Amino acid sequence: MNSPSRFLPRFIPLLILGIYALVPLLGAQEPLRNHLTKRVVGDYGYWSKYQTPPYGAAQIPYHKLTHINHAGVSFDASGTLSVPDGFLEPALNHQAHAAGVKVLLLLGGDFTGLESSGAVQMLVDNIAAFERQHGYEGVDIDWEYPATTTDRKFLVDLMAKLRQSNPQYVLSIDAARRLANCGRRLSGSASSNPGKA
Repeated sequence: MNSPSRFLPRFIPLLILGIYALVPLLGAQEPLRNHLTKRVVGDYGYWSKYQTPPYGAAQIPYHKLTHINHAGVSFDASGTLSVPDGFLEPALNHQAHAAGVKVLLLLGGDFTGLESSGAVQMLVDNIAAFERQHGYEGVDIDWEYPATTTDRKFLVDLMAKLRQSNPQYVLSIDAARRLANCGRRLSGSASSNPGKA
C-alpha cells in the first residue's frame, strides 16, 4: 500500500523546482503604476486646456492612471508630422513621469495616402525622433478603420516597423472588434494582448 508520506520526499523537490521555474515568469511583466490592478488609460486632447472650464496638465488625476494618450498630432501622406500650436506641454510629460505614468502620442492621419506613397519608414522615423525629443514612451494609433485586407496588412506592417524602431515602445491601437485579431490572421503570430500590438 502506498502512503502519502512515502511520496512526500519525492514531491517536495519537484514542488521547489516548479516554484523556482515560475518565479522569473511572475516578474516578467512590468508592474502597473500607482498600485492599480489594470491598465488605466486616459485620452487627453491638447485643445481641452482652451475649453471652459479649462482642463490641462494640472487637472489630470495622474494617481488614477497608468498611461495617457496625448492627442492632437497628425501626419500626411509623406509621413510628415503636423504638430499644432499649443500641443507641446512639458508640464504634462513631467508631471506624468513624476507620477510613474507613461505618455503616448495619440496619432491619426492620412493612412491611405501613406499606404499609397510608400513613405511608412519616413513616418516611423519622424515618430521616433519626436518621441525621443519630447519624452514620449510610445504611440497609440487612431485609424478608424482599416477597411480592406490591404489596409489591415499595412497596419500590421506599420506596427511592426514601430516596434522594430524601439522595442521599448508601448504600442496600442483602438480597433473595432472585428479587427482585434487581424495581426494574428495576417502575420501568423499570436499576440498576448489582442487589439494591442
